[in-house]
Amino acid sequence: MVASNASGGSMTRIRISATSDLKSFSGRDATEEKSRTWLNKLQSAAKRDGMSPAEVCLLMNDLITGLARQWYLQLSRDIRSSWNDLSSQFQYQYCGKRVSVARKYYHATKRSDETPLEYLHRLTVAGIRTKLRVKDGNATERREHVEHFIDTLGSHEQALADQLIMLSIEDADALERILRARQRSRDRQGKVVYNTSKFRAKTPAPTPAKAVNSLRAQDEQYHDDYAMVSQVEEDRREEPTRVSAMTPANRGDEYSTEPHQRPPCSHCGLTLHKTVQGMWRNA
Repeated sequence: MVASNASGGSMTRIRISATSDLKSFSGRDATEEKSRTWLNKLQSAAKRDGMSPAEVCLLMNDLITGLARQWYLQLSRDIRSSWNDLSSQFQYQYCGKRVSVARKYYHATKRSDETPLEYLHRLTVAGIRTKLRVKDGNATERREHVEHFIDTLGSHEQALADQLIMLSIEDADALERILRARQRSRDRQGKVVYNTSKFRAKTPAPTPAKAVNSLRAQDEQYHDDYAMVSQVEEDRREEPTRVSAMTPANRGDEYSTEPHQRPPCSHCGLTLHKTVQGMWRNA
């Protein structure tokens, strides 16, 4: 942060240093493109702040961390104090400055942080820089570029590689159309899953213990009442069966067909009084 006073007044202007936004460089999982981007940002920020080459060397000393710090410390003091030598060594180590363009093409592999379509674009650019006719060559040259792409996809994209082999793709343009359609399909599926999960029913709040006990008691009472009603209904269904199964032979004396033998009357000695008058006549 740089502060300066306005001429002829008391107003103070505050200018934020461009180098304050720079991130540290550890060298872990740093590809050539990422390393080159970090170095370009460092040079641009130093130029905007008007830093001298010696100050840029000190700034890099502060930003280098992790595994890259070990590489930086093994450099000689003369290299670390000269920006031209220090930037060249950084490019050799992390930006692939000494690696030929042909080696970059033939030893390229798909990174885990890029899609198959992005890798195809990067591989095609490397092939064009190698002076290979991957776009406008004959059928054999275009086919070899497609085969090189499939062979360098990596084990984590083996299913995609098997599908592309069965399709027998002729050139990079057809391969690009297939990969683009595949990526669009995956993007649509991701949107559908997101919209579905957004309207998913929420988990109900836990019920208090008193309410749980009350509901449990009501449920037990309901089951008891239901069992009683079921037993009554079952008894009603079995009652006609029991009545029909009772024959005159096994109903006992209560339902016997023989006339009931009443005890004789204590006044007249008869067992059956046909009329009241007869009863008094006999008496």
